[in-house]
Amino acid sequence: MIYTLQVPGNSKVDIKKIHVATVDDEKRIFAQFKIDNTYKSTYANIPFNDFETYNGALMSLALRRGANLAIYCGERMEFYRVQERKIEGRLVPGTGIGVIIKKDNKILLMNRSGTSNNRIGLWDLPGGTVEKGDTLEDTVVKEVKEETGFLVKVQGCVSIYQDMVEDQHWISYTFLGKIIEGELDLKRENYKFKSKRFFSKNKIPKNTSELTIQGIDDYLNFDGNYINIPIIK
Repeated sequence: MIYTLQVPGNSKVDIKKIHVATVDDEKRIFAQFKIDNTYKSTYANIPFNDFETYNGALMSLALRRGANLAIYCGERMEFYRVQERKIEGRLVPGTGIGVIIKKDNKILLMNRSGTSNNRIGLWDLPGGTVEKGDTLEDTVVKEVKEETGFLVKVQGCVSIYQDMVEDQHWISYTFLGKIIEGELDLKRENYKFKSKRFFSKNKIPKNTSELTIQGIDDYLNFDGNYINIPIIK
């Protein structure tokens, strides 16, 4: 995804054309918007030569906080306001998917970092937000590829939840996905996750989100009848 930032005068700037210059610039960003030490430590470990990861991390932070963002652009510091996704799950319900992916009879989980929209520090299934125009199945394939490097075949939906978490409201779908090709890429979107690991079904970490625990439980008790979710036009 390419994020678009709304800037003074209603012009738009492509995030790929924005550069963060130095650690001191980062410190000024956090000081300006009074972002606490938890977030400082999260971003201090991201190298500046990893341009995509660093800027993605800043965007995730801004989206989560609904804050203005200061970015060094050329020879001066400029201020922007992120417009995309601020209301999803907050002012209006959001739609999200989680995907159960197995390898060697183990389930893939991801530990969420301080940039996550919610459930920071918990293990969760790979997944993400459904974008306008994408089907649930499109989102499964896209999000899994973006977060893990795996190409998966969508097998079906095993559960649907009304997810009321941290004053947010999400409609959450749990899908099964079968790995077609690829290897687990620990560097993909690593600003969003502290760790990515496969776990045996009887060794799921204690600090796993309740939503993921319920989804795995539904999978373990799955009777083979996927939930039918037709597309109506």
